[in-house]
Amino acid sequence: MGRRDKLMEPVRGRPLLQDRVRMMMDAPIDLTIVVLPPDKPERNAALAEQDVQCVVNDKATSGMASSIQIGLAAVPHDCLGAVIMPADMPNITADHIALMIATFAENPTKLLRAAGPVGKAKSPALIPRDLFPAFEALSGDQGGRALMAQFADRTEVIPLDGTDPTLDLDTPEDWAAWQASQTR
Repeated sequence: MGRRDKLMEPVRGRPLLQDRVRMMMDAPIDLTIVVLPPDKPERNAALAEQDVQCVVNDKATSGMASSIQIGLAAVPHDCLGAVIMPADMPNITADHIALMIATFAENPTKLLRAAGPVGKAKSPALIPRDLFPAFEALSGDQGGRALMAQFADRTEVIPLDGTDPTLDLDTPEDWAAWQASQTR
């Protein structure tokens, strides 16, 4: 995205980060934890009025793994699992998260991954508590994709309805295409 902070780009009349946090707060979850880097005060400001727990990742420049570690460490010990929801996915809805949670409630040992219309497993993911240590051992700019493959026997892919629900916005071209799709 160059110098642009994609999480502060406008979506539905507010910054993407704020939009995604509000969506999570509309889902049937007990607590929303947001992992933020220390050098983006505008992100903190966007969440000032939200009922969320913000944790600072002082190692944010080391890559995605540190954010996963810090986020999971903040999850209360009595929680059976945690949804890992990247903030750059504007098409995920509270209903999608609710579907994942309802599926998890039926079998809280399953690792759940969302899938869009082509069926490819992506984010968000719902991680059962007993797998937290494996995710907390990630390093660098490594997300959970490779690690999740190790737990294929415990993984269930949850197909999500809607227009490209697992789309993530990483480049200016992604943004332009997504914004154009919103005006149709």
